[in-house]
Amino acid sequence: MRKLYATRLSALDEALRKHMPEETRWTRPEGGMCLWLELPPGFDASELLIHAKERGLLFAPAAISMCNRICRTRCAWASRI
Repeated sequence: MRKLYATRLSALDEALRKHMPEETRWTRPEGGMCLWLELPPGFDASELLIHAKERGLLFAPAAISMCNRICRTRCAWASRI
């Protein structure tokens, strides 16, 4: 399972580097299946989720009490990235 998660995490990292604005920040975890992502100013994770769902992508925006530019991505259930 670790190898599978590592492969998916690598694919997610590569996709973020390719498709996200340069100001987007994230830290690639040493283990696990979640990655926290900070969107650039002017982006709203809840709004981005609507557009992502239309393309078959899901992530969890941070709780309302947190910044609306923070979201958590998971690669555990991804069959393709």
